Amino acid sequence: MRNALGMVLAPLSPPPPPPRPTLAPPTSVSKRSSLIEYLQTKEQPPPEWHNRCHPTYSATYPRTLILSYLPNTSLSSLRLVSRAENDLVSTATPPIFAKLHIEFPTTSLSNPQLDALKRVAKQCRYLTITFPTTSSATDPPTPETTKLPDLPNLKTLHLICPTLDVFDRLLAFRLALQQSSVPNLTRLTIASLSITGIVALRWGAFTAFAESTWTDRNVWRRFQSLGVKITPWWDVPHTTTITTTTTPGQRMDRAQEERWCTGIKILHDWLNSFVAAGKLRKLKFAWQGGEGPNPLLLDEVARGIGRGRWFSAPPVRGRCLGRVWLRGVKVGREDVALLQMRMEGLEVLMVEGRFVGEGVGGVRRVVGGREWVEVELGEGNGEGNGGAG
Repeated sequence: MRNALGMVLAPLSPPPPPPRPTLAPPTSVSKRSSLIEYLQTKEQPPPEWHNRCHPTYSATYPRTLILSYLPNTSLSSLRLVSRAENDLVSTATPPIFAKLHIEFPTTSLSNPQLDALKRVAKQCRYLTITFPTTSSATDPPTPETTKLPDLPNLKTLHLICPTLDVFDRLLAFRLALQQSSVPNLTRLTIASLSITGIVALRWGAFTAFAESTWTDRNVWRRFQSLGVKITPWWDVPHTTTITTTTTPGQRMDRAQEERWCTGIKILHDWLNSFVAAGKLRKLKFAWQGGEGPNPLLLDEVARGIGRGRWFSAPPVRGRCLGRVWLRGVKVGREDVALLQMRMEGLEVLMVEGRFVGEGVGGVRRVVGGREWVEVELGEGNGEGNGGAG
């Protein structure tokens, strides 16, 4: 090809292609992700405001701060992103899954969710379990959904019980807990426990339904703290006279008497099994929604209403029980003296303020928005000062 001057022109060549970028070698599975690396470069002692206002103090701030604001569902999914994220979630201090809340049986959980629960269970320190009623449960329980994972670091167990259809679920739970590994579990709290629920949770060698054991391997023998709210099972005031004549609100008929007596025996046996095991140090007892008899003096209650003949069980006695809280229980001077005599290690007796009887001295305190009286113990309430012998 020639131009106007007759010069030969070479064809224009296309521009050279840009150099191909050099690809980095594939990242190994064990190498941490860029997010984790970035957060690690920013680690520093938390600022003062963080220490004051946020409970998740950690030397690995800010990544633990970020994780602390994620819900458990997101944290569970984050574990599946990579090994790096799994390590981050699993080794965070304090543990991310220290508090868990599940339903039992676990019929509402899918298989992946059950697997995730098993993997994070070792981090759990505080476990809350609710028991849906039969009408609210969508699927029937299966052997897999009536099992608990091993919880090697669990310290506190809180149960929220329904008022209906409770027996089968609580019995299945008791058996599942006995088969699970919970070596550090020492504290139990139960809300809204009915007399039927107590029957399901009885674990004594001769009174328990299904399998139980009277050896130290039984988890129920290891509890050092017990807090329970009991739903009354009687239809008339517990202080009324028992008679064969029915007067609503004043007297018990024969059927009411039988329910009352049976419930008293069951409650007495259940509480005594914890105290007699020799490990229980703290008891917080409440009658839910009203007033009821003293749970540690039920033999005296039976004798006081003229029915001591059917109460043959020995009194509740213990050396280790040192702290007792009673709510909805009227406590007089004779009651204090008798409790001191039977509980040799009793150091603190807290009674709801409006139920303190005459002659009982103590210091009034407000705890959890409720007025309590820390009863004065000692010779002033003892046998030599008009107390019960």
